[in-house]
Amino acid sequence: MTIKAVLFDLDGTLLNSLDDLADSANEALRQMGYPTHATEKYNYFVGGGVVNLMKSALAEEQYTEKELTKAVQLKKAHYTNNWANKSTLYKGVPLLLDAIEKSPLKMGVLSNKPQEFTAQIIGKLFKNWHFDHVSGAKEGIPIKPAPDAALAICKEWGFHPSEIAYIGDTRTDMETAVNTGMLAIGVTWGFRPESELLEFGAEHICHSPDEILELVLKEQTSYE
Repeated sequence: MTIKAVLFDLDGTLLNSLDDLADSANEALRQMGYPTHATEKYNYFVGGGVVNLMKSALAEEQYTEKELTKAVQLKKAHYTNNWANKSTLYKGVPLLLDAIEKSPLKMGVLSNKPQEFTAQIIGKLFKNWHFDHVSGAKEGIPIKPAPDAALAICKEWGFHPSEIAYIGDTRTDMETAVNTGMLAIGVTWGFRPESELLEFGAEHICHSPDEILELVLKEQTSYE
């Protein structure tokens, strides 16, 4: 089956954003009088959207739904002005995007990060590249691993899901690819270990952006 497009997760795949995500979540916890967490713990808190992030951060506390809502609001408020403090593109990602942009492949982003932040980040940190589609979490549309948003992109592009490679770093991303029928490619430089990616459906594992190029470009953009 020929691969005609690549769809990327954002955080942990293209962008090393863990410090900024952790700082904003910890600031929300601090303002509410709850204990904060070491940054490395957020490797397992992130990936499921901001509500699930704050649920994980509050998991050991006795909190109400009202407090969860407040925590999400505080996290978003802090992140609005601080999302670019420490976040950087992973090494090799610029060359990867350069190569894909020069190829016949379409290129897009599908993230569980709220749409407003996803668009801002792509517009500022990825302004040197053209993405054919950029989607974050939107009200009324189930977040990953539900297939809804990914299938909408397939329809927009006019491609069968099997003609698109979905590239990500977490269980959520691999489940999204499986649920949608896309080629699941897991990357090991992000937030989760290779074992998780394989357990939840990764068909290929890439340890560097160069390996993605080998997979979707140099092998005549096809797989068996």
